[in-house]
Amino acid sequence: MKYIKIIIFIIIIIAAFYISKIIAQNIQLQNVVKVLEEKEYVLSDIEKKRSLELNSNGIFIDSIPIVNENETINLFEIIKTNKLVLFISEKHCEICIKAQIENLIENKNLNPNNIIILIQPLSRHYIDLFKKKNKLKNTIYECKENIYKSFPDLYEPYFFIIDVQTQRIQSMFIPDKTDPHTTQTYLNSINKKYFN
Repeated sequence: MKYIKIIIFIIIIIAAFYISKIIAQNIQLQNVVKVLEEKEYVLSDIEKKRSLELNSNGIFIDSIPIVNENETINLFEIIKTNKLVLFISEKHCEICIKAQIENLIENKNLNPNNIIILIQPLSRHYIDLFKKKNKLKNTIYECKENIYKSFPDLYEPYFFIIDVQTQRIQSMFIPDKTDPHTTQTYLNSINKKYFN
């Protein structure tokens, strides 16, 4: 009888050991699945951005109404050469906007005269606050009306070239928060392609 109790006790210990090992492997497997799901989400987000960039390139823009010195005019009346545009909406997150402003400031290859910032504000107050807070050398224009007919309505700021000859969006780029290096690569490549 004593041997039977010892054998049962040993079997219970061995079973407990294997059960804990199976539970640990299950937890580890769940963590792996979670990481893979997160990576899949990141990939799908990047894929969506790249698809939107491709679909936006070549969009014809007949008019971009802007406010210049309290007068509404067409942007094409002011700009005579291609421009790199940073498009910002008041709906975009402040951290995202700040990151792209810093990317422009950090990039010493780009001439500020080749860059304009278009802002789609919800109020005039936002424009004044933006100019005061950022103190940029770049020209900043307020988009007078909803221009999402021409530009994609995104949740974050993005770049593109306005080709004045064809009046089309070219080389659109939606920055990836997880890889800021790609934004600098984009800006350098745009500088070489359009401004050198």
